[in-house]
Amino acid sequence: MGETSEKGNKIDEADDYKGSKKGENNLQVNDSLYDELFSLITMDNDIVKKESFKILLSLIEEKSLVNYIKKNNQKCMKVFISALSYKFELLALQCLLNLSAQIPMELIERNIIEVIFDIIREEEQDKEKDTNLIEIYIMILANLSREKTGIYKILDLTGNNEDEERNEEELAVSYYLNKLLHFFFLPIKASLSRNLDDKYLFISHILINVTSIKECAPFFKSIPLLNKLSNQILVVERFKAILPCIINLCQNETLYEFVFHEDCNMMPFLLSYVYTNDSYALSNSLIYIPPVVNDKEDKDAIHHLIVQKATILISCTRIKSRIIILLWNLYKRKKAREIANQELRKDIRHQIVQIINVIIECILHVHIYFV
Repeated sequence: MGETSEKGNKIDEADDYKGSKKGENNLQVNDSLYDELFSLITMDNDIVKKESFKILLSLIEEKSLVNYIKKNNQKCMKVFISALSYKFELLALQCLLNLSAQIPMELIERNIIEVIFDIIREEEQDKEKDTNLIEIYIMILANLSREKTGIYKILDLTGNNEDEERNEEELAVSYYLNKLLHFFFLPIKASLSRNLDDKYLFISHILINVTSIKECAPFFKSIPLLNKLSNQILVVERFKAILPCIINLCQNETLYEFVFHEDCNMMPFLLSYVYTNDSYALSNSLIYIPPVVNDKEDKDAIHHLIVQKATILISCTRIKSRIIILLWNLYKRKKAREIANQELRKDIRHQIVQIINVIIECILHVHIYFV
C-alpha cells in the first residue's frame, strides 16, 4: 500500500514538473511571438506595420501580452508613442486605451500623461488635422486619473514635501487641468461613439478623481471658476456625470468660504434641482418636494436663481436624493454651518433650512414607524 502511494506521489511530481516545463515553454513561445510582432511594427513597410498593429490590438487583452508589455515597458511604450505621431495613431490609441485600464501605473511611469498633452497641443495648432481623436486621449487620461500619481501629474504636484514649500498661488496653476476645463466648457459636441452624445463627457470622470483628493483645493479657490463649473449643473445632459465632482468640492472644508460665498452660484443652482412648485408631499422614497409658495413674503424668502432655474430642469429623484444627502452632511458639520451662516445669503439659507426640516421630519416618521 505504501509502495503504491509512493509511486502515486512520484507520478504527481512528474506531472507537475511536466506542467511547469510546458508553462515555461509556452511563455518563451509567447515572448518570441511578441518580440517578432513589435519588431514588425517598427518596420518601414506601412502594410506590415498596419497589419501587425491590428494583430497586436486583437491580443491586447491577453494576460500574456500584458505581462510582456510590463516586462518590456520601455521598448513597448516607445513603439506606441512613436505611432501616435504617425498614420497609425488610432490603432496605437486603442491599444493604449486598453492598457490604461489594465496597467495604468506603467503608462504613468513612461510619462504618457505628458505625451498626451503635448500631442493635444500640437493637434489644436494643426488646423488641417482631424482633432476628433482628442476624446480618446481624454478617455486614456480618465483611466490614468484613477491613480493618485496620475492626479498629481494632472495638477502638476510632486506628491512630496516640495509641494508644501510652494505658495498657494503656485499650487493653483496647472496647465493640464486648465486645458481639460477649456474643453469641458466648450459647447457639447457629438462623440465618435454612437453610445455617447458628449465628446468631452469623460473629462467629468477626471474632475471627479481630481476633486477627490484634498490637494486639489488651491486650484478651485476661485469663485469665477466655481461659477463656470456651476453652469454645468444647468446642463441636463451633463449634470449626472459632473454631480460627484460638485459634491466633492462642496465637502472640501478648505473650500467652504468659496462654495458658500454670496457671489458663488453653486449652492443656488444645486438647490434649484430640489425646489419645485408642486404641492407639498413626501414621496415614498423620501424625496423632498417643497410646498407651494403662495405668500409673497415666502416667495421673497427663496433666492431668485433657485426659483428661476428650477423651471428649466428635469425632475430626477436620484439627483434630488444625492443633493439632499449632501445638504444633510453639510448641516451636520459645525464648520460648514458656521461658514454658511457667515457667507450665504439669507434667502439661500432659508431654502436649506426648509429642506433640512423636512429631512428631520422624514427621519422622525421613519423612527416612529419602526418603533
